[in-house]
Amino acid sequence: MRVKFEPSDREALWNILWDNSISGLAMVAADGKFIRANQQFCTIVEYTEVELIGKGFAEITVPGDQSADSQLSMEVATGERESYDMVKRYLTKRNKVVWVHLRVIPYKLGDEFIYFLSQISEIKATQSTESDLLAQMQNPKTSISFEGWMPMVATIVVPVVLILGAIVAMGSG
Repeated sequence: MRVKFEPSDREALWNILWDNSISGLAMVAADGKFIRANQQFCTIVEYTEVELIGKGFAEITVPGDQSADSQLSMEVATGERESYDMVKRYLTKRNKVVWVHLRVIPYKLGDEFIYFLSQISEIKATQSTESDLLAQMQNPKTSISFEGWMPMVATIVVPVVLILGAIVAMGSG
């Protein structure tokens, strides 16, 4: 049985999911500036939502990760790519480096790109794992392996993707 939701129900459901997600969530404009951020993302980067609004994602991204993130974002915005996942580093408000798994999907109305929806999960890495990640990021012939991390990533990312899919399905029903 499919439940029909009124537009106000969908908005309320979206806000409940946004506010209570175990993953960081952020809406980012085409120019790379934050439009909205949930509390979990704010906790990861140590900024308040007010401090993030209008700040570009590149401003809180470690310089070595900015180019790949910007290129992939451009590909999503232009429709060359449906989404992307990457391991990247943010600089927190206190200048601490935080490793995250980032998934970015576009929000579109028809064929028109509106904004990016980002899902962010902090990676709690040991020093040796951090060194391994850096080495893999610097070698373009290798890809980063999530071996051993998949149960954690699946636990966080899969529910968020399923929830977002359900919201999209409600809007088309």
